[in-house]
Amino acid sequence: MRVVVIDDTWPLDRARAILEPCGVTVEFNTEIAGDDVVAVLTYPGGKIGVDVLDTAPNLKAVGTCSTGFDHLAVDALAERGVWCCRVTHFCDVEVVDHTMALIYAVLRGVVMLDGLVREGTWWPYPRAPRPVRGSILGVVGFGAISHGLIQTASAVGMDVRVASEHAAAGDVAAAGGTLVPLDDLLASADVVAIMTSLTDRTRGMIDAAAIAKMRPDAYLVNTARAAIVNHLALGRALEAGAIAGAALDVLPVEPAPADEPALTWPNTIIQPHAAWYSAESDRRSFDDAAEDVARVLRGEEPLNGMSRPA
Repeated sequence: MRVVVIDDTWPLDRARAILEPCGVTVEFNTEIAGDDVVAVLTYPGGKIGVDVLDTAPNLKAVGTCSTGFDHLAVDALAERGVWCCRVTHFCDVEVVDHTMALIYAVLRGVVMLDGLVREGTWWPYPRAPRPVRGSILGVVGFGAISHGLIQTASAVGMDVRVASEHAAAGDVAAAGGTLVPLDDLLASADVVAIMTSLTDRTRGMIDAAAIAKMRPDAYLVNTARAAIVNHLALGRALEAGAIAGAALDVLPVEPAPADEPALTWPNTIIQPHAAWYSAESDRRSFDDAAEDVARVLRGEEPLNGMSRPA
């Protein structure tokens, strides 16, 4: 029996140490084919559809080294008896830290000031840096990472407001925030942080109408998924000066092509989808995915399986 790894950055030695005790061999291969293929390890760029069963009919599990799973046909594969497993909480601390770094960067004008000095300008500044303490942070979404962000931001004196259809006011308050309607959050926040998962319901939820509700001196920070925000509407708002700026760790196409419009937007910080990354989180993402696939091969239920197979 074989486990096929389609990501050539995956540390095969670690995957083998975890999976070979299940009686399988582990190999890198971009082709998923053969009656002996029982599992696949993939990554966000490696789409797995139900058609994989045409070439690997005995597939039992697909593991992705990511929290997002929009690259997997989860429900269709489950109907055909295949577990899809993702990884969770492997980078919670890193995403919170990176999001806070971007919040500090936009409010304190860190990138703007660096650019001025490099251009030979010491004073004056085109806009004044603002204090983080006392600023209003609007967090869209309330999950594990959002919870950590709320705790961290409130600890440094930010007034944290949260919009979530699924959160209870008491749970948000316990984390250090206040539950408010999304429109109220958009209208009041100094910084709007997108922290929700990408679903059919949240896709494009921050559209032109939502952005128009933001204050003209407000910033948008997105370390979640690019598709939650209408990219073109955000660009138009930035170019028109309708909002103060943005910090984006995610883009519609990654890596960013040379003609990515965000690269020319004013007052915009672009990151290479790095909020999740540290050496430790990188290792955890691969190990946790392989360990869940191993559970399936041992006849156990995975910790982070989605849509129980039929």
